Amino acid sequence: MATLRMTALVLRLLVNHGYTRGDGLGAEIVGTFVLVYTVFSATDAKRNARDSHVPWIFWVGPFIGAALAALYHQIVIRAIPFKTRD
Repeated sequence: MATLRMTALVLRLLVNHGYTRGDGLGAEIVGTFVLVYTVFSATDAKRNARDSHVPWIFWVGPFIGAALAALYHQIVIRAIPFKTRD
């Protein structure tokens, strides 16, 4: 969705055609939130999986999430016709 280019020692963010800078910023905000929340949750002593009474949730949940993401990518994202550059 976005590419970085170094031009004369200036870092510029270029967003692909069809996306706005706001789209790129929103994607970065959501992605960073999910990453940081996951790290905080995984390192929180109150949420430690080994102290849980239902540790299977921490194994089954990620596998189901990964499978759903793969299905979503194959069925929804790959089915969207993308514009070609002329």
